Amino acid sequence: MSAKHSIVSGWIHHAAGSAVGGNGPLDWQPVRDDGTLSAWETAWGTGAAGPRIFRPTLLARDDIVVLAAREAEAIVGGAILNLGAGVVGLSNLFAVGADLSDAFAGATAAAARLFPRTSLVSYEAGAFLDAAEQAGFERVGRLVVWLRG
Repeated sequence: MSAKHSIVSGWIHHAAGSAVGGNGPLDWQPVRDDGTLSAWETAWGTGAAGPRIFRPTLLARDDIVVLAAREAEAIVGGAILNLGAGVVGLSNLFAVGADLSDAFAGATAAAARLFPRTSLVSYEAGAFLDAAEQAGFERVGRLVVWLRG
C-alpha cells in the first residue's frame, strides 16, 4: 500500500537546568489515586466515555508520573512523565480551556521538581510544537509519520 500523506512533527528537547518559561498559572501535581486517574483520563479524552486506557498500576511505578493541573477541583490539564534512558519523556499533554504554552511550562516545571537534573524530550506538531517552543523546548529533529490511505 502506498502512503496517502504524512504528518511532519518535531522531536523536541528541554535541557536539564535550563530556564522554564514560567510555571504557568496552574498547580501541576502527581496523580496519586485511581479516582483522580479516572477523572484525569476523562479530561484528557474530553469527556469521552469508554474503556479505560490508563490503569491504576501506573501510579505505583517510580519511572512514570501522571501529572494533573487543577483549577478549583476540576482537572484542566495533564501530562505523563516517563523516565528512561537518562531522560524524561513528556507525553499526553493536554489543556482544557487553557493556554498550551502555559501547560508546557507547568508540566516542565513539575518535571524539574520531580526529576531534577534530567532533560525532557518529546515530539509534537502544529500548535503543540509552537507552544512547547514558547515554554523553552528546542527542536532537535524531524519526525515524519506516514499514514496509509
